Amino acid sequence: MTDKNLIFIVSQPRSGSTLLQALLSNNNHVATVSEPWLLLPFFTYNKPELGLAKYSSRLAYEGINDFKSKINKEKFDNDLSNFLLNQYEQIRTKNESYILDKTPRYYEILNEITYHFPNAKIIILKRNPFAVLSSIIKTWNQDSLQKLLFHKRDILVAPKLLHQFTIEQKKNRNVVSIQYEELLSNPEHHTKQLYKWLNLPYNAEILNYSNNLKFKGKMGDPTGIIANKIPNSSHIDLWKETYNEKKWKDFFNGYANFLGSDFLNAYGEYDQINERFSKKFDQFIKQSKWNFYESEIPLKRIIKYRIFSKLRLTKF
Repeated sequence: MTDKNLIFIVSQPRSGSTLLQALLSNNNHVATVSEPWLLLPFFTYNKPELGLAKYSSRLAYEGINDFKSKINKEKFDNDLSNFLLNQYEQIRTKNESYILDKTPRYYEILNEITYHFPNAKIIILKRNPFAVLSSIIKTWNQDSLQKLLFHKRDILVAPKLLHQFTIEQKKNRNVVSIQYEELLSNPEHHTKQLYKWLNLPYNAEILNYSNNLKFKGKMGDPTGIIANKIPNSSHIDLWKETYNEKKWKDFFNGYANFLGSDFLNAYGEYDQINERFSKKFDQFIKQSKWNFYESEIPLKRIIKYRIFSKLRLTKF
């Protein structure tokens, strides 16, 4: 196989990527597994700020690049690409046309994917960032700002990286962007369009993914995709219930202020909510800049900061 056989779905977590995966793999032409996360440890070696390792990701970055300076860099990159292709090949047990990798947090390595797999198909799935925030809170019981910090990059960074990539790749025929809300509102039209783009045969039965087991595993959507057999448009505005909760409304308003109406409009003409400064969201921003795993931070300072953070962040 070659990189022409690869499809990637990239999005924020909780953006409907499992639903899209279920629809695109509901045939005999696309092989897939739950969420492989395969590329992240290999492609982030060149982004030490993304890795957390006891041996020091930054030192590993320096060492690997020093090593690459003494060998054939192009061969190193080609060998890495071929190694990963060989791993994907093992998913294709029935000689399917495509292997589909749906790993939302590939938003961190989109440029690396296009570098190593220039002929791969990449689908950028966008969803209203407020709906994503609500889904993160509800699905994973992130009922405090302290817990929500685990998803800081999903919330603060992912939308802007996804949007920037779509702008940069506007003329790339191998990259398409679709909105979750559009997919739910008119699933037949948008699914059919994607099948046409992939040059795959389409039929109406594809919209019922209840017998598709290929995408199921440890990773992926633990709630909505299981509860439904076909796309369900009633999910589009559920985020407003979270927004209207007293303890979250101010945070959402701060998030709206952070993203800005211009960005939300460019990202997908999404509903506007009140934009205003929020102490809760400002706390979240400040806390998000801390990395408790960096070795240069003294242990006593980490413990003291954790205690202080818990006292400050768990109450509304």
